[in-house]
Amino acid sequence: MGVQERIFQSTSVDSSTQARPAKNSPLAVQVQQIPEKKGAFIKHVEYEVTCERFIVPRRYNDFAMLHEVLTQVYPTRLLPRLPPKKALTDQAFITKRQKALARYLTILLKHPVVGSSQVFQMFLSFTGKDLQATMKKKFTVDERSIMPSNLYSHMVPSDWATRLVEMKDQMTNAELTVRKLKRTMDAFCATSKEGVKNHTALNHELSNLCLPCNCPFMSFSPSGNADRTSFVSALADVGTEVAAVMKQWTELANCEEDLLTDQMQLIKDLMKGWKDFFERQSKYATQDQKAFEKAITASRSKTEPKDSAALEQKMATLKDAENRVKFSLYCVEQELIFLEQELSFHLARFLCELSGVEKQSAHKIAQAWDEVESRAAVLPESCFRRPSPSSPSPPS
Repeated sequence: MGVQERIFQSTSVDSSTQARPAKNSPLAVQVQQIPEKKGAFIKHVEYEVTCERFIVPRRYNDFAMLHEVLTQVYPTRLLPRLPPKKALTDQAFITKRQKALARYLTILLKHPVVGSSQVFQMFLSFTGKDLQATMKKKFTVDERSIMPSNLYSHMVPSDWATRLVEMKDQMTNAELTVRKLKRTMDAFCATSKEGVKNHTALNHELSNLCLPCNCPFMSFSPSGNADRTSFVSALADVGTEVAAVMKQWTELANCEEDLLTDQMQLIKDLMKGWKDFFERQSKYATQDQKAFEKAITASRSKTEPKDSAALEQKMATLKDAENRVKFSLYCVEQELIFLEQELSFHLARFLCELSGVEKQSAHKIAQAWDEVESRAAVLPESCFRRPSPSSPSPPS
């Protein structure tokens, strides 16, 4: 079964329960570190979260509370992992976590259900006091407790458990492929960084050639110091152009590193979020199926309810158990659609940006080498010319 094949063959879903399409737009949320206040006795990292017209300060604990509430309210939705907390932090860790928090909010913002939820919108816009207590107090209802009835017009397929296993295997393979893709990008970055290192060494050795102690052949030049000065000046010009090549390699390495950190890591975050969601949802689906089977067994018991109210309660319990199974599988399908949309969008964006970076860098590096070639071509020939030995006069 392909990933595109759904658990349900046909659906009849209430339009009010359908997720809105994911917003395949550039990043619409930014997270920047706010500089520490001078003289502050207790130091903590604070971030400025910008989304559309809202700019709000947030601490890591605010993100942690958001994640806790979302996990409670939306246990049946794909939620990215929250970047870890660390007691002793250095600037490198803070910068890395800042980017991870930006990716975290980006995935949530583009989620068709969570992105438009009240709890997430409050996190992005709330400017009052004690955001954490407000969110925890206001949002306590599990989405499963208010799930819509009659999600699907037909029964759950009998082989849904097998389909979930197949889907898990497929997504495991996809996750492995993403890991290999990241390792390939790591190799790209390593190659570019090695290029920077090699061109730095080349420039250093060219500079060494300009030193008098490394130009012994100048001592035999007929023009003496004049040739030395001309040679050093021309070689310095070559070194300047080699430095320009080195600069282009440095820019390439930085661009590849940014792509790896932003786009490639975001794809990995999506896959990790899906893995957590799928394990959690498979557990829910199994539990709900057992409850449904138990309710069916109870409904078929020979003991008849004493009154109509008891009968209605019995049927309501059966219907609720059935709807829970349907809702669990419905969420799996909806989150799979979201995952496919986001993966295709970010993978396409990553490849397009990578192509642009590599093409532009290759062009600039080629231009820089053209300049090196032109400078090297005008090195004074007299610096390398030796007087021709005198031919002996023919005997008279």
